[in-house]
Amino acid sequence: MKTYKRTKTSLEASSLITQHEYERAYEKYESSYEIATELNDSFKINDASTNLGIALFFLGKIKEANEKLEAVYNSITSSQPPSSLTLIYFVLKTSSNLALCDIANNKTKDAMEVLSYIISIISKEVSKSKQKR
Repeated sequence: MKTYKRTKTSLEASSLITQHEYERAYEKYESSYEIATELNDSFKINDASTNLGIALFFLGKIKEANEKLEAVYNSITSSQPPSSLTLIYFVLKTSSNLALCDIANNKTKDAMEVLSYIISIISKEVSKSKQKR
């Protein structure tokens, strides 16, 4: 039931983002993060943290967004390389938003490093896919 509630809350927040209701979206994402923490699921916690970072970005809190997304990015990249499509999607979502924050902070070198990481993940997965054929 908590997983359903977290997903529903996160989807509501995403809808609010598209409506430019960033403050309300942030509150929903905070609720989603709290539920993910209660579930003690690292994937859901990282996903919720990424969403909080995105909301902070839209609220104009670029420094805080960057810190949040960097923490998730470091958590992901410090573990084994992603092997499932779901995790790859998650890495791309976090990394691309982190790159946007870096660009907004005039940290283009950092953004390029993040984008290089994204490209390396995609390249590895394309190679794996070709080997399976």
